[in-house]
Amino acid sequence: MELRLEAQRPAVAVARHWVAQCARDEQLPPQLVPVVELLTSELVSNAVLHGPRQGWVTVQAIRQNAQFTVAVTDQSPDPPVVRTTDADVPGGQGMRLVDQLSSAWGVQLDATGKAVWFRLRI
Repeated sequence: MELRLEAQRPAVAVARHWVAQCARDEQLPPQLVPVVELLTSELVSNAVLHGPRQGWVTVQAIRQNAQFTVAVTDQSPDPPVVRTTDADVPGGQGMRLVDQLSSAWGVQLDATGKAVWFRLRI
């Protein structure tokens, strides 16, 4: 399943609701749906904030056996950074959440930008 959006702030909410519906359609356990929503929101927020202003964001959601993977593609070649600031410092905690709550995550670079993905075990 794939969703393509303009890289604007409203994309975050649209992607969050879309991926939650994908997770329910794929019959993920109900306790994982909010995690999928949160981590997708973080990745799409990063893509909107750090990607080109007139760019686009693509969100893909795939269930394979006992894993659910979400990938967010944007047109920036810059990889995300897991910050090591204290949790009480505002902002910049999104990739820390992805790192802590996902089973795995990574980045794939190509000639047009990057895809940042996370995976959850079901």
